[in-house]
Amino acid sequence: LSCAAGVPLRIEAIVHGLGGRSDTTPEDDVEAPRVGEVFIDLVSLDTRWPGLEEAESEGALIIMLAAPDVEEALHATIRALAREACHTRAAEDEPGQTALREPCDCAAVLSRAQELFPEVVGEMMEADDVERALAGSTLLEVRWPEDDTSAVRLACRVETSPLEESTLRAFKEILSQKHLFKAVRTERKWEAVADELGRMMGSQGEQTSVLRRRLLESSTLFSFTYSETRGHWVVKLSRPELLGDVTDGDEKLPGEEGAGGVHLHDALAAAVAEPRSLAPREAATARVATPVVLSSRGECGG
Repeated sequence: LSCAAGVPLRIEAIVHGLGGRSDTTPEDDVEAPRVGEVFIDLVSLDTRWPGLEEAESEGALIIMLAAPDVEEALHATIRALAREACHTRAAEDEPGQTALREPCDCAAVLSRAQELFPEVVGEMMEADDVERALAGSTLLEVRWPEDDTSAVRLACRVETSPLEESTLRAFKEILSQKHLFKAVRTERKWEAVADELGRMMGSQGEQTSVLRRRLLESSTLFSFTYSETRGHWVVKLSRPELLGDVTDGDEKLPGEEGAGGVHLHDALAAAVAEPRSLAPREAATARVATPVVLSSRGECGG
């Protein structure tokens, strides 16, 4: 939230105006949204934050969507299989960029995911389990065969997961900060990136950082090495062109205004009309779309 910079916020509820307007909602004595309006109920993750003064309530809100761990784990597994397939075929394309669009054998993905992320995948054994876990997912979908001779397939709807895009944003945020020493532009200590991710997305301790690093190890955007001398992980951006001119603060990530992304108010309007009508790429890019303008009452006016 631009008028509360540095304060991590979580969306407690999104209230759509679906009917006539009443003066208040019965449960919390708050004015209800009109038809076509959206109210977003925000909760601060920083318990020390006193809240906004009335004069500070004008601002812009950037919403970042996050996927459940199981979706990120399956997406990361498909990336890993795609990279291996590309290396095996000695493809000229960048590893994973072409093969990621090809549906994979669901059983093979599930078996590999149980090896890579057993604490996330848990006891999922069949395609039915995967389909239930992915109900309503905008990242992945289960494709059933038309006959019994073909295997059930698992397909990626997007090439870049929410965690990858959020990590890129965190990486750029760290690069824009002033440092006491000049470091390699495309490399940073993973702990610093993980801390910024925790500020943006929340964290449940050290294990969250470890899991996020493991989920990103198959990404084509990043590479990880362990520094024996310093005793910590280093993350390197594999595609420096994504940084742009970070120091000027003028760069725009995919999905932001001017970057060819989907406007958030268009995505929200589509969600009001049909909660699951968003196209896969629209749902993926809406997380960093046009800022929503808040009125003095905190309602979504943009």
